[in-house]
Formats: sequence, C-alpha cells, structure tokens
Amino acid sequence: MKLSQKVKHRDGFACRLCGDWKGKYYSETGAVVEDIHAHHIIPKAQGGPDTMENLITLCDLCHGVVTPNWWRWFGIDKIENGRQKMEKLKLIFDNYMDTIRVEGKNSSQTDKNLS
Repeated sequence: MKLSQKVKHRDGFACRLCGDWKGKYYSETGAVVEDIHAHHIIPKAQGGPDTMENLITLCDLCHGVVTPNWWRWFGIDKIENGRQKMEKLKLIFDNYMDTIRVEGKNSSQTDKNLS
C-alpha cells in the first residue's frame, strides 16, 4: 500500500481539519470534494520527509486553503467576501500547522530523552 493510502486509512479517509470526505457536495458553490490528499505538514521543499508522522489527510477545500491558485476552482469569487474568508482560513490553517510542527518536535525530543 502506498504511503498516501496508509495516511488516508489512518485518518479514516476524512479530512483531519473539517471532517469532509471524498464525494461531499458544497451547496454554496456547487463544487464536490473530488479527492482527499495526503499533505506534508513540513513541506518537502523545506526538507519535510515522506513519513506517516509528517503527513495529514486534507480534503480539496482545506488543501486548497493553503494553495491560493486553487481558490478559483472552489468558486470563491461567487461567495460574498470569499477571498477575505479564504485568507482568514489560511491564517487559521497556518497557525494550526505551526502547532502540529511544534508538537511533533516536542514529541521527538521527548522520545529521545526517554531512550
């Protein structure tokens, strides 16, 4: 089984942030969750590893929050103040991911101290 599938299985095939699943319909925009994604907590571009501990399952929308180029696909321009709402969501998401990174580092340090 591929690593991304293992991550999705671990997370119950649902987004760890909002709980959405593949096939869910967004009535506000008419969009459908096309897929769920294994997202790197520490981005690969910043040296993040391909490990279970560094991956989290996200739905299209939550994954899209961190990828502004995807915003138009979600019909964000059809929603009143859509861009501002996405920018707020991105800030919340970024803060959440920072918390996960800190918890992961603390957990790793605790494991080393116990060894």
